[in-house]
Amino acid sequence: METLRQFAEEAVGKIKEYLPEEYQDVECGIVERIKNNGVYWTGISFRKPADPNSMTIYMEDCFGEYKKGMPFDKVMEEMAGKIADHLGMGPELYIERTEDFESVKDFLEPLLINTKANRKVLQDTPCMAAADLSVVCRAVLPMKDGQGSIEVKGIHLEKWGIEKKQLFEQAFENMEKPGMCTLQRMDLCMLGAIGGTVEDNLLESPEPSIKKAGLPKDTAGGEMFVLTNKSKSFGAAAMVCPGVMEKVESLFPEGFYILPSSVHECLIIRKDEQLKVKELEQMVFEVNRTAVEAHDRLSDHVYEYDREKGSICLASKALEKERGMER
Repeated sequence: METLRQFAEEAVGKIKEYLPEEYQDVECGIVERIKNNGVYWTGISFRKPADPNSMTIYMEDCFGEYKKGMPFDKVMEEMAGKIADHLGMGPELYIERTEDFESVKDFLEPLLINTKANRKVLQDTPCMAAADLSVVCRAVLPMKDGQGSIEVKGIHLEKWGIEKKQLFEQAFENMEKPGMCTLQRMDLCMLGAIGGTVEDNLLESPEPSIKKAGLPKDTAGGEMFVLTNKSKSFGAAAMVCPGVMEKVESLFPEGFYILPSSVHECLIIRKDEQLKVKELEQMVFEVNRTAVEAHDRLSDHVYEYDREKGSICLASKALEKERGMER
């Protein structure tokens, strides 16, 4: 099995050999889903005959383990265990919660994606433009074992009887609630990732300026801050939430740049005479190509927040505008 497709075909043909007797009637088949940035993922979808819900296990990770040397039987046993756990819980994603807007509205949140790389997805998806990016929405619903999400499409607006404006107002309102977004120094975020003490959320800080939270300029990471959401999943959308960005702006009176680290987070960096937009964009480009998976990339550009418009703009265009006004 040299290719992902061959592996998926072999897996879907033999998976029932590894499932308990009570799940031999499960319906399964290969599916291809288009993810962020037009990246296609291959998976196997499983559903019990009487269950309107299904689960999908994507083959990329399974195939990766197989290629690293894990025996095929072991891969299949682990896959079967996940399937049995899921099927044994019954309907998880409470479908009635998506039938009307009142039931789903508190679970809505915005996502930020690259417009050019997601043209196909955006054809049937309610969206808002944000510079060269697009804001879409999803509903993150509680499940018996974690959570599940649905992407909001045009058909949902019709079913809920709402306009696009109401959808985004609700999603932004949810994300702008206290504690839903976080701003932390990059160095302390890294400490938190390895078990160190993490600083309090600076967005909730009573200080009118973030200067006291900074480190001397010769201290690595002291001038960069990580902005994301509480779950750290698609948290870069914080940069298009007006309520969040107003707080960020109040913390950086000297101005700041926004660097998209991935769809999950962005970096806030103070403006400095030594910082050049082109150099920052080159840094973002190189990080995207060397450290960020294709489906997690957001943009190669650097942004600023336009307070008057209440939205982000390309830093390069803002710089051109400033130079034009000086002439």
